[in-house]
Formats: sequence, C-alpha cells, structure tokens
Amino acid sequence: MVTDLAIAGTELGQSVQAYTLLKRLTPEGQLLALKRVQQRINKNLVKQGKKPVSEMSEETMIEFLEARGETKRSDIWNREIARMGQETEGTWADKINAVRYTAMLCNPITHIKNIISNIAMTAARQPTIAISAALEDVRRVKDKALHPGGIAPEQYRSLHNRTGQKYSELKKYAEMNYKTFAKDVLRSGGNRYQNVSSAFENNKRIFGNSLPGRVLEQLAGSGKYSVSSALEAEDMMFKHRTYVSSLVGYMKANGITTKDAALRTVKPNGASIEKGEQYALQQAKKATFTEDNKLANALTNFENLNAGTKLFMGGFMPYKRTPMNILTRGVEYSPAGLIMTGYKMVYAMSRKTGNSFGDGSGYNMNDVFESLGANMTGSAIMTLGILLAREGFLAGAGDEDDERKRKYNQQMGDQNYA
Repeated sequence: MVTDLAIAGTELGQSVQAYTLLKRLTPEGQLLALKRVQQRINKNLVKQGKKPVSEMSEETMIEFLEARGETKRSDIWNREIARMGQETEGTWADKINAVRYTAMLCNPITHIKNIISNIAMTAARQPTIAISAALEDVRRVKDKALHPGGIAPEQYRSLHNRTGQKYSELKKYAEMNYKTFAKDVLRSGGNRYQNVSSAFENNKRIFGNSLPGRVLEQLAGSGKYSVSSALEAEDMMFKHRTYVSSLVGYMKANGITTKDAALRTVKPNGASIEKGEQYALQQAKKATFTEDNKLANALTNFENLNAGTKLFMGGFMPYKRTPMNILTRGVEYSPAGLIMTGYKMVYAMSRKTGNSFGDGSGYNMNDVFESLGANMTGSAIMTLGILLAREGFLAGAGDEDDERKRKYNQQMGDQNYA
C-alpha cells in the first residue's frame, strides 16, 4: 500500500511526500515501485495508441538491488525512466508545444523577467520572515505564561537560536541536506513554465531520432544544452538559497541540533528534521512561483482530455502554474490578502493540528502568522508607492501619460500626414 501511495504522489505532483515515502521503502519495495511506474507508463502509451516500450531488464533489477545507498538507486531509477522517455516519440501536439516554448525561452527578456521576479520575491520575503518570526515568538511567550512547564509550540521561524550551535554548523548541515535530498526533489518539480513533474515526459524524443530531430531535441528538450536548462538553473539558484535558509531557520526555532537531525529525533512538540525538510521545500517552491496549484492542475487535467482541448488550452493559456501562483502571491502581498489570512485563522482555531505542507492537512497558527507578515509587507510597499507617486518621485505608464505626450507633440507643431 505504501508503494501505491508513493506512486500516486508522484503522479499528482506531490513530490515531497512521494519522495519521503519512497525513501522509507526497502530496496525490494523501491524496485516494485519502479516496475509499477513503468507499467503505468506503458498503459498510458497504449491508451494513446502508441506501442509500449521495453521495461527494466533482469540485469538492471539485480544492479538496483545490489546498489549501495539511496543515491545509486536514485540514479538507476532516473536512468530507467529517462530511457523509456527517449524511446517514445512525441505527438504532433507535443511538437507544436515544444516549438512554442522554445521560441519563448530563446527570448532573453524571458530570462531577465524570471531573474528579476525571483530577486523581487526574495527581497519581499525578508520582512515577511522577520514579522512572522516575531509573532511566533510572542505566541511562544504567551503560551509559557498561560501554561508554565507546558510544551512549547512548534515554530517555523524565530528570532532566537535555540540549538546552542553556531549558525555556520547549522548551515553546513542544511547544505549537505540540500545536496543529498532536496536538490533532486526541487529539480523534479520542473521550472515555472512546465506543468508536468515527470522525468518520462521531459525525456521524450519529441522530434524523433533523425538528424534534424536530434538537433531540435538538443535545443527544445530538457538536456543540459536546451533553452529550458538555463531557466531551470536560474530557478535552482534561488531555490537553493531559500531551502538552506528556511531549514536553518526551522532548526533554530525548534532547537533541532545537527545530532537531532542525524538521528531523526522528534521533539515533544512534534518538530523534526523531516518536517523541516518539507517546510523548506515548500518555501523554496513558493519563492520561485513553482509550487503546486490546484487551479493550475485542474486546467492541465482539462487540457489533457483530448486533442481538441490540448489545442484550445495550449493556445489560450499555454502556461498555467506560474500565472496562478503569481496571482496568489499578488493577493497575499496586498490588503486583500487579509481575507486569505482570516480563512487560515478560522481553520487553525477550529482544528488544533495541521499545516500547509507535508500531508496538506490544513493550516496552523504559524501559517497564519506567515500570511499576516506577507499582508503587512505588501501593504507597506503599496503605501510607500502611493506616497512616492503623490510626491512626484514615482510615475507609471498609462493612458494619461500617452494623452499628455500627444498634446505636447501638438503644441510643438507635430501633425499627421505633414
């Protein structure tokens, strides 16, 4: 049953939970999971009227079982799924989409916008982190006063370091954790212009195996020389930074030492390095607009119904996850986001457990504080912008500016057809 849950999680885009479940399986369990994934891939190919591709050989199965360590087994897993993808040619719709995405990603403006938006989000997160950390600390003090000797609540962040270790030691552990665990999970989520978190889809031979096809594949595929690899590298740089800082912050807030992390110790309040990893992954995805979005997933499922819906949605809304996440961040970092915060507070107060990451069971007060911090940060930025505009230090393009320019040109003697 655990194997089925792990496979289902990968298909639903819940890579964090799926990866955690797969790590807990024995090598035999992981091998069974890989075989079932391959069977499902072939089942879907048959549904699409395509020939199934070869599955894992006996030699590969023996190599998988005899592999020492998670890294080696992960490499074999990725290699097998990539091989199946490379033996599958894409449909005409895949070719059209690949050409459209490649044309867009070849535009330098796309990458400039991507980097600037990630920088802006990183800057906006700093006051949000400080505000939410202060609010969580206040709640901790209040709980101690009301319940002397009680268990302190789990925190996401804190202005205090409760580990007794230096920041450099915690950061060193977080960097190691990123390299051995989070890097693969974050990369499997794709970049902001991808809707499918699948190694099979990313390794399809969309343009076939002819010489022109191989050239186009290098440019439009997911290899290290493709245009999408540059976008992924840009996002991974910011994901890396956010993951490490978020994990260190969680460890400091809950007193999780590097020894506790190595032993996977669970604190009396439920805090653990596993929860810290899930939290840090969520923060890294939010910072780059690549987290799962239910509305975007629903639109993608609708698009994949048939060839007609693929053509319509591909032209009408080729990118779904990023616009939906940008819209969510925009609302969150504004006074209108108080409605979202209010909903989270009602949920958190009606249910004493739950969080917005991990098993997705809901929200707790830490989520409320984070949301409130974002509301306050966005509202402050908006207020500052209004004040600067009123004093003439800030101006934006619009209809009034165009009309003003037209009248100025008329006064200077500009005439049509002259």
